[in-house]
Amino acid sequence: MKNILSDNGYYFVALHNKNSNNTYLHKPKTMKKIFTIALIGVALILSNQAEAQLLKWGLKGGVNFSSISGFGDNPVIEATSSYTGWHVGPFLQVKLPIIAVQLDVLYTQQGQEFTISSIKHNLEQSYILIPLVAKISLIPLLNLQAGVQYGILTTAAVDGIDEFDFGDGNTVAVKDLFKSGDWSIVLGLGFDISKIMIDARYNIGVSDLNAAALTSAELKNGVFQLSAGIKF
Repeated sequence: MKNILSDNGYYFVALHNKNSNNTYLHKPKTMKKIFTIALIGVALILSNQAEAQLLKWGLKGGVNFSSISGFGDNPVIEATSSYTGWHVGPFLQVKLPIIAVQLDVLYTQQGQEFTISSIKHNLEQSYILIPLVAKISLIPLLNLQAGVQYGILTTAAVDGIDEFDFGDGNTVAVKDLFKSGDWSIVLGLGFDISKIMIDARYNIGVSDLNAAALTSAELKNGVFQLSAGIKF
């Protein structure tokens, strides 16, 4: 096994079969590469524009309304409903004509409410979210938002307890039921009024989070966020 740099600039992993001369080449994951390139691009823009006072940073926070599609497909789960949580963290923004580019680092509480044996429970998850979003100004004060987000699961519990029996007689570690990485598409609207900004975003999960066959369905996050922030 060795790394090979191809003519088009991709790194590949070469796997050699001892019984043949065949070499198998594998490209790195496309989304991670695009996200990394985008982050590098933002860093370059930040460094080039800081002296022109186009760089702003600030703090934001707000409320989440979240759910996990496919979670209710487990036959012992009688009903599901959205979970209300919160998010908070810093952001960096580069303001250009018509468009702004914003990078957030958010700590967030999200999850899913569900019912087993007529008893309601809360699946409580904490993530570190890193959204990279373009904000396109339509009219003064109003902007459309679109981008990509990567989330890192840090904790998971049911009703504040790290282990839970989902009805099959086995107690499992709640965090082990979910994959740790989560890619999402971000869409939203925003209002910028002087140093104050108000955002409404919906994060559409594209990663299957099912790590331990909790259900036979794919598990994907869906999170609606309302945020208020201040620029410095």
